[in-house]
Amino acid sequence: MDREGLRHDGIELRFDRRRHHIDFPALTGGRSVTVYARTEVCKDLVALQPKEGGPLLFEAEALAVEGAGTDRPFVRFRHEGREDVLVCDYAVGCDGFRGVARRAIPASVSRVFERTYPLGWLGILADVPPSHHELVYARHDRGSALLSMRSPSVSRLHLQVPADTDAEEWSDERIWDELERRLETDDAWTLRRGPVTRKSVTPVRSYVHEPMRHGRLFLAGTPPTSCRRPGPRD
Repeated sequence: MDREGLRHDGIELRFDRRRHHIDFPALTGGRSVTVYARTEVCKDLVALQPKEGGPLLFEAEALAVEGAGTDRPFVRFRHEGREDVLVCDYAVGCDGFRGVARRAIPASVSRVFERTYPLGWLGILADVPPSHHELVYARHDRGSALLSMRSPSVSRLHLQVPADTDAEEWSDERIWDELERRLETDDAWTLRRGPVTRKSVTPVRSYVHEPMRHGRLFLAGTPPTSCRRPGPRD
């Protein structure tokens, strides 16, 4: 992350064709943020695990987390057709909304707060360098837009669309035209276009589960995938 992460000292807000910079260091006593893709975090962890001496199993299916309220919780899983258990000092559920960790917290102590919105995010990955060195959030009469990045050579961009939108209805040209329209400004600025390698629509909702800890089980969020599903704190 220190070698390849992208330091950002702020973000840009756009509306009414005007640009407004939010200066993080000036507002936080010199602090900034680093953009580093979750896929890269996953690769780093994969590379680290063999050095720690533990086994690393791919294509293993987590079946359940049990004993969360004890000092030795364990994960039941299936690998290559055989079931086994992983005994833990602590269990951390990074498996998202549809994972098994959240279900291990008894219903008697769980509370859920949820709201579904009538919109979605059409997200794309494109093989093109970012059009701006920081994230750009745009408000437009046609809907919001977000200009982000995965790396110095890969852009990540979003468009607000109706929740029932079919991503295949949006051609690459239509996506770029709409992004350009919503991100336009009165000064000179160019949206870089390139091949769209992935596109999907994610419905937007707010979901909060509490508690985030039960015994030695912690809920941490979503897995490092390019298409997010709602996690415990999304």
